[in-house]
Amino acid sequence: GAPWHASADVVLTDVKFKRTPYTRIAAPTPAPTPKPTPAPTTEDTIVAYASAKDKSLVGKVTPSDEFHLSFTMFIAPGFVVASNNWQSVIHIGSSDTIRQPSLFFAPGGQLHVTLYDGAVQWGTYYAPATTDGAIFQAGQTYDVVVDCAYDASTGLYTQSTIIDGVTTDRTTSATRNLVAGKQPVYIGAPWHASADVVLTDVKFK
Repeated sequence: GAPWHASADVVLTDVKFKRTPYTRIAAPTPAPTPKPTPAPTTEDTIVAYASAKDKSLVGKVTPSDEFHLSFTMFIAPGFVVASNNWQSVIHIGSSDTIRQPSLFFAPGGQLHVTLYDGAVQWGTYYAPATTDGAIFQAGQTYDVVVDCAYDASTGLYTQSTIIDGVTTDRTTSATRNLVAGKQPVYIGAPWHASADVVLTDVKFK
């Protein structure tokens, strides 16, 4: 009977009290970050899905003076894009000095595209993710196009880097630096550190 209230007219017998063991409830495990779904294979597709970390040889292509390389790129969460290092994304060529083309993340987090025949190179060396100069971000997906076209009226080749449908860098050259014959295609060049990216629907024509 509580001393602060009226009491019930009851008699209690065998009154017991014991502590119930405490059970800790574990925090829920975070759901894993979903990986990009491989795109269906279409015409001109070299590979539907590949990780640059695997440095895999996925096929061969025959480069020409004019070309169109495209893919969707997913950057892993937590990956340091601006690492102050060169990190390979994709490489077309039989050696490090044959780049038809080769793509890296530049030390500052831009996309570096280089065309190299072993003697002379050119390309869009520091293409940002957007026209306002933003660098590429971890956890994001980008549609990437690298296009090379020849203008007979000027005698110049124009190489453009196009991100999500917008040209973020462009450069011209009087020579294409073409290396003839079939060239292997690597997702992640075997001669360099690889970017932690997954490429889907990689096409070259």
